[in-house]
Amino acid sequence: MSLEEADVYTRTAYGRQQSQQQSLISHIKASLVVIVIGLLLLCGGVLALLWNEGRAVQTAKSLDETLRILVELPTIEAAYEDFDDRLVYLTAPITTVQPLQDKNYNISIWAAKLKRTVEMYQWVEQESSIGSYSGDQTHTEMTYSYSQEWREDLVDSRHFDSSHVHANPAQMIISSTLYRAPVVQVGNFFLSDTMIENIMPFKVISTIAPPAGSDGKLHNGYLYYAANPSKPQVGDTRVQFQYAGLTKMSEFGSQDTVSIMARQMKNSFGPYQTTAGDALELLYMGKLSPAEIVRKEHAANQ
Repeated sequence: MSLEEADVYTRTAYGRQQSQQQSLISHIKASLVVIVIGLLLLCGGVLALLWNEGRAVQTAKSLDETLRILVELPTIEAAYEDFDDRLVYLTAPITTVQPLQDKNYNISIWAAKLKRTVEMYQWVEQESSIGSYSGDQTHTEMTYSYSQEWREDLVDSRHFDSSHVHANPAQMIISSTLYRAPVVQVGNFFLSDTMIENIMPFKVISTIAPPAGSDGKLHNGYLYYAANPSKPQVGDTRVQFQYAGLTKMSEFGSQDTVSIMARQMKNSFGPYQTTAGDALELLYMGKLSPAEIVRKEHAANQ
């Protein structure tokens, strides 16, 4: 049987149907369970709606509060004790002390984050079932369909219903990874882990040199380990690199600027607890005023 013929097939399982009385009791039990679950979901939905509305009102009040108490830092080159534990605002370029590197692919970039994404072309199984009755027999038709997809995770084909036909490799040649600068600064201030996470978006590095001695082929921003990147086969691998937050002007572009609203904690930042209830630790890419930041947060809160 060819792979194409085996991509979709059906297997039928047979069993003995319950007696009429047993079937009726089972249907009544199933109906009661459905009713109870439905009532619980309805109550849960109402409570969630009320909670979300309350949170939205609280967040709106917290954001309005920020503009009344916010202090704009006069300089980013020194941390003044007078501003400790207050809600502060600043906008400035981000910096790091060293470039991020992937030595396997000889990539070096001044950025806050560098991501290596590795995907392998693999078989993926989908399963569906249909039940029917014939006399005192039950019929369960199990349909298995198989497609080929680029996947970052390793799909274990050993548990497929048709594992002998649709087999994936047992491991990848290299794994995905995220490099993050240990220190990211704005002037003399250090960004918190939460702020570094918010440095986005990731942008593709379109020029990747394959490691010496490898047979990688560059195609549409990916480095392919495949005979033909346009017609991949199961087991083929592709690698892509992306960065976020340039910390120095380079061939990739200009140094990125961030705008921050957060609690000053000596020469770092943390969440500021508003009297309305929210803890705010905000970082946006680009040069934004406090009013622009609050407008964006209001829009996200809708």
